[in-house]
Amino acid sequence: MLARQLEFGDEFLVGLPAVDAGHRDACHRLRAWSEAGAAHASGAVDALRAVWRDEEALMDGAGLASGAVERHRGEHAAQLARLEALAAQGAEVDRAAVGAAAAVFLVHVLTADRALARQLALVEAGQSPLAATEAEEARGRTREGAQEAALARLATALAARSVAPDARTLDERTRELTRLNAALEQERAELKVLLKRVDAAQGQLVHSEKMAAIGQLSAGVAHEINNPMAFVSANLGTLKSYVTGLLGVIAEYERHQGLLRPVEAGIEAARQAAELDHVRRDVGELLADTQEGVDRVSRIVKQLRDFSRDDGQWRDADLHASLETTLGVAWNLIKGHAAVERRFGQLPMVRCHPANLNQAVMHVLVNAVQAMPSFGTITVSTGAEREWVWLEFQDTGVGMTPEVQKRIFEPFFTTRPVGEGTGLGLSTVYDIVVHQHGGRIDVRSAPGKGSAFRLWLPAHGPRTEEAEYQSVPSPVPQEGARRARRGRN
Repeated sequence: MLARQLEFGDEFLVGLPAVDAGHRDACHRLRAWSEAGAAHASGAVDALRAVWRDEEALMDGAGLASGAVERHRGEHAAQLARLEALAAQGAEVDRAAVGAAAAVFLVHVLTADRALARQLALVEAGQSPLAATEAEEARGRTREGAQEAALARLATALAARSVAPDARTLDERTRELTRLNAALEQERAELKVLLKRVDAAQGQLVHSEKMAAIGQLSAGVAHEINNPMAFVSANLGTLKSYVTGLLGVIAEYERHQGLLRPVEAGIEAARQAAELDHVRRDVGELLADTQEGVDRVSRIVKQLRDFSRDDGQWRDADLHASLETTLGVAWNLIKGHAAVERRFGQLPMVRCHPANLNQAVMHVLVNAVQAMPSFGTITVSTGAEREWVWLEFQDTGVGMTPEVQKRIFEPFFTTRPVGEGTGLGLSTVYDIVVHQHGGRIDVRSAPGKGSAFRLWLPAHGPRTEEAEYQSVPSPVPQEGARRARRGRN
């Protein structure tokens, strides 16, 4: 029997003790019904009704988003209706259909109930119910989430076919199952092709975004290098003229060395023509300006090298130095659009991937610049709480509506006109901060009041999910705030 093959083992636990106990009892009663007959039907239906009532109470108590709660309740209602229809058939029920219903129940445990457990864990860790629901919806868009959804749909479809008595011959049922299996294999093959296409398209878009960023940076760096080099070149030309004049004066002295007194007038004329006194005053400033230009070129080149350094290694980094590097590289994008205010606190060395964090900071800065239609201010602040550090970027831009805030970390979402953005900038920031570094992102924004992005990072590098939930500081919630938190994607 199918139900016997799917005994309730530890692999079906969702991490909610009361719910797990109810699941185990309901599965045991379903198995007894499929093996021993209709005498166990009412006990199985009552057990499932009880555990689902407990699950729905947990959802209501946590305040999860109404749409997700209603979908979960809908699955409960559909399964309960199928089981009641089977129970109504009494002794005539096809026990294989009961086994199929048990299989659907276990698929529900593996998919919907585990999703519920993940959302409840996020709420218990301090996230808002809406943020927890959005994190699970984001997971549903991954390959693993799509496969779970497909499994649930197929199991439901097979169970629905098993509710009514089936008087077909064994050969007819075998042919039907063969046809369904072939259709399933075809759907699976098509799904694999589609997933490959999605992966390829996403890879191409990410590559395009990186190349666009590199192009912007290259243009900015070229511009920044060109400015100091221009006055270095001009100063060197002037310096050459000065030195030529000085050499002329010296040559005049040497040519009349033995006749100094009679030729004082000629020497004085040469001094005046060379503006020797002015040269003496100006040559020091010229050399200082030239040295400053050379130093600026060296500094820009060093910032670009530090920004783009990527050896794939995690290391302890000075985030203030990384911020200065990124601000220097991005300065050509910022100047003319915003002034930058620094409000740096005390930060420890942070275990991180510096090149990726630099890229995340760059995307946040670019987003801030693009959000300000006129000249504004970007305030960069830093701080630390317990074993966590944070970097905050606040702009005086147009701000965001709550509807936009819900989607800003979705890949490909953008409010920019068509052709001016791929919608991968903040998605990349989310991936780097949340997925790669085990941090979180807090967002505060309101229309007309600008936006603030606070990036939280564990000072000692990524941790296990359970440890993170226990140690993340919980700032006082602020109006208009939205929190993006790490999840299993």
